Amino acid sequence: MVKTLNTDFPVEHCEDNINIIYVESLKKVYKDLYHASTNGEKSVLKAIEEGDDFIVASTQLTIEGTTSKHLARIEEGKSPRVCLDDSLYGIIEEKEKADAEKVIAEKKAATEAKTEAVKNLLVNAIDEQAKAVQIKAKLDFEKVLKESKKKVRASQKKSKAIKAKVEKKAEVVVEKAKQELEQVEEQIAETSKYVQQQVMEELKYNPEKGNSDFQADMKKLKTEITQGVEAMFREESRRTAIKIESMSGGGGGGGDLKQTNINTADIAELSASATFSPLISSNHTAIEKLILSGTSGYDVTGAFEGKDPGAGNVWTSTGGIAYTSADVNSVKTFSLDPVIQPNTDNPYWSVPTPEPHTGVGLFGGAYLPNQPLAKSPIFVFDSVDNDTFEDGSNVTTTGRISLSGASYGDQLRVRFDLIVIPQVTNTTVTPMLWYKNATPAGVVKYSFELPTQPVFYGQGTVGKEHLSRVEISAWIANEEDVHALVYPAVKADNPCIFKPNSMMATILR
Repeated sequence: MVKTLNTDFPVEHCEDNINIIYVESLKKVYKDLYHASTNGEKSVLKAIEEGDDFIVASTQLTIEGTTSKHLARIEEGKSPRVCLDDSLYGIIEEKEKADAEKVIAEKKAATEAKTEAVKNLLVNAIDEQAKAVQIKAKLDFEKVLKESKKKVRASQKKSKAIKAKVEKKAEVVVEKAKQELEQVEEQIAETSKYVQQQVMEELKYNPEKGNSDFQADMKKLKTEITQGVEAMFREESRRTAIKIESMSGGGGGGGDLKQTNINTADIAELSASATFSPLISSNHTAIEKLILSGTSGYDVTGAFEGKDPGAGNVWTSTGGIAYTSADVNSVKTFSLDPVIQPNTDNPYWSVPTPEPHTGVGLFGGAYLPNQPLAKSPIFVFDSVDNDTFEDGSNVTTTGRISLSGASYGDQLRVRFDLIVIPQVTNTTVTPMLWYKNATPAGVVKYSFELPTQPVFYGQGTVGKEHLSRVEISAWIANEEDVHALVYPAVKADNPCIFKPNSMMATILR
């Protein structure tokens, strides 16, 4: 807001670098004197210059507490406001930026403190539960072990057959305990995922809302917390496996009870780990799905822009994307179409039951790479990039491949099914990906071609359809790769007609 003419005005930027003040009324009263009225307040203005429906006057502008005189064009308008030039508007922008940065810093500090408190609360709750049950578990198991040993000792005085029978019973008791302990690792894994969910719920993270810089910071914080929780439970699982292995005497089991190498304290400690289970939600995913976290995944789409909805969302014999003489030796990207996507990617099978595929891909996200908290689609169909080549040419590409579900060290592999119709003999076509590394805030850092092996079309190929099924790969090494904008594309040294048919994108982990 800027104060002038005794009142406050909403502020806008003025591209022609002229200070303009819009008032509700402007009336000439005497020679070069005018009355301006806004929000019931009146001011007397002396016109330095007069024009059609406006005057130029010297007026005081108060901007962020600083008052100075400026020349301004004053016009009548419905909505009272001030339109400032670059220099004056820049003062307001800097103040707003500083205020926003201060708010972001305060929110980040508060969120970090809250997150640490939540994390500590959850870990402490687990520890307290484990301690409470550990005592009972230890006592219970020691009782079982004591009774087993007592029966074995008593059997020593009996016949060989009775002795063997008692020892067999003791083995059964120990083996049952071992089997129960082998379930602890699964319980730990489930609890890990539950704890992560609780922490994230407490954070209330929403990537679709709020300041982009703040959201990027929160996303980074979320990753750090998730990795920390995962590491904690991964270490616990490792210790559990070691203890279970020691119980079996290095494998095998069976034999004399004295040779089973059982440590009652270890068993009690492991048994106490079962107290994690009350923390697991009743509607939690099955352990089999949990084990899959960290695996590779893929999806498929055929929703390329240009396919004819009237022909069943396929390429017609006369259709296609023209690559003209003006395009020769330059990159051409292929857009996706969110309108035809539900039909082009419609599952054709009934078993297994297809997942909802609209806005996702042919497999409905069923085979996407697993992640600790949520799955991220590989294809984004409704994104719009108005400057695809970052050169000011304003070439627009709709839809893209998204790597937001990838992790550092993953590999992207794209199988691109492309129909090529050469228009000139001896044409070389290079399928590729147009790759744009970007920051979490969406700022593009690098743009480049990622080509695969060129395909040559010689004599007898002109005017005929040729299916080119190529694979293109890329590594994901850093943050800018994960947030990269990736588009299917092509380059040729002669005019062609292209019909991009389908695309399978795989994240290899």
